[in-house]
Parts: sequence; structure tokens; C-alpha cells
Amino acid sequence: NNNIWHLNKNIRDTPLSISTWFKKKNDQQLLTSRWFIIVLSITAIPLFLGVNYLIRVESSKVILQTEINLSKNQQDQLTKHNYQLQKEINKRKASELKLSYRATHDSLTGLVNRPHSVQQLQHAIDVSKRNKQNVLVIYIDLDNFKNINDTLDHSVGDQMLIDISKRLKHAVRETDTVARFGGDEFLLIIPNIDNNQQASMIAIKILSLFEAPFKYDMQELFTTTSLGLAFYPQDGETPDTLLKSADMALYRVKDSGRN
Repeated sequence: NNNIWHLNKNIRDTPLSISTWFKKKNDQQLLTSRWFIIVLSITAIPLFLGVNYLIRVESSKVILQTEINLSKNQQDQLTKHNYQLQKEINKRKASELKLSYRATHDSLTGLVNRPHSVQQLQHAIDVSKRNKQNVLVIYIDLDNFKNINDTLDHSVGDQMLIDISKRLKHAVRETDTVARFGGDEFLLIIPNIDNNQQASMIAIKILSLFEAPFKYDMQELFTTTSLGLAFYPQDGETPDTLLKSADMALYRVKDSGRN
């Protein structure tokens, strides 16, 4: 048979030889032989395990990257939510401060209004009572201010009130209170006053503020003011009694000729 091969081989350094017969295999037979398939299968096992490991590693990377992206998106959403929340909180705080300011200050001049000035006076009395000090209350009323509003535009009168407020604020200490009591009336609360002489000097300083003219639209306007003073505790020990004493003093000044 042409497909049977004979092999005869001497074994070196021995008188023996080895003989064998085998069938010749072509490439197709070799590829389909059982042993070739077994060897190929055994060889493929590590390759399959390696590929499977790589697939699992890549899958883990994809899952990890997905979780990272998800976490980043959640963090971005949380940051955005916190920003919106903080913005709303700041907006509400600003609104509350604005409402609180409007409740305690005059809308035209920005000075403390009448209700809040009474609270400030009570606070000054409480502090002075503990420290055994005096409190000076000065009631201020502009003389003939109605004539300015009647002869000129009300906007001129409003601007004069604003300018008077600025002059009063600059004439007193930061610890003193300047309030618009209503209309053309103002109130000064000055704690820690030693004596009547010091009070008189303050009153003269306030009167001197009105010596300089108020200028509007190329014209100069003059006005005077009348003052009524009251002392804690000599003239009253409560805001109500002090204000009444200052008001009575003011009307005595007006009866005496104003300014």
C-alpha cells in the first residue's frame, strides 16, 4: 500500500534497531485527526481563559466608568441644587432685611422713624439707669416749613428734609440717634450727657446747622428751627414723659418767637 511507510533506524551504540510502519497522512487527515483536535483543544484552554479574563476586566472597567460618570452627574446635580438653595436663602434674607429696614426707618430720609426712635430712647434710658448717666432728648421743629411746600414744589421740600437729615447726622456722634419724628419734626437722642451746659452747647451747634443756605436750582433757601430739650431723669424717667417734656419746651420756644 502506497500509504504505508516503513522506518528502520539503528540505535546508536547498540546492536539493536527499531522498525515501524505508519500510514502517511495528508494535511486534511492531520487537521481532522483526534490527537490533533485534543492537542488543539488543550492549547485553546489558556487562550479561552485569557480572553475571558480580558472580557471580564474590560466589563469591570465599563461598569466602574459608568458608576464614576453617574456619581459625577449626581454631584453636579447636588452642587446645582445647593447653589439654587443658597441663592434662594440669600434672596429671602435680603428681603427680610429690606422689610426690617422699612419697618424701622423713614423712607424719605433714611433716618430712624418715630416708633423705632421710641424703642431707641427706652434702650438709652435702660443703659443710663445702670450706669447712672443722663440722656438728652432734643425735639426739633422747622420754622414755617409749610410756606416752603406751599410756595415751591413739594420735591424741593423733600430735598430740604433730606439735606437737613444729613447735616444732623454729621453733627452728632455715631452713638447718638437721629430720627425723623414726622413731617418737619426731628428727634435727637444723646446719651451720656454730663450737665446742662453741655446740652446748651449741643443745642447751639444744632441751631448753627441752619445758618448756611440750602441750594436748589440756582436759588438759595433759608430756614430756621426751634428746639425743645428734656433730660433723663430730671424731666422724666420714661420715653413718654421725656417726649412730653421736650414737646412742652418746644412750644414755649415757639411762643417766645421761634429759632
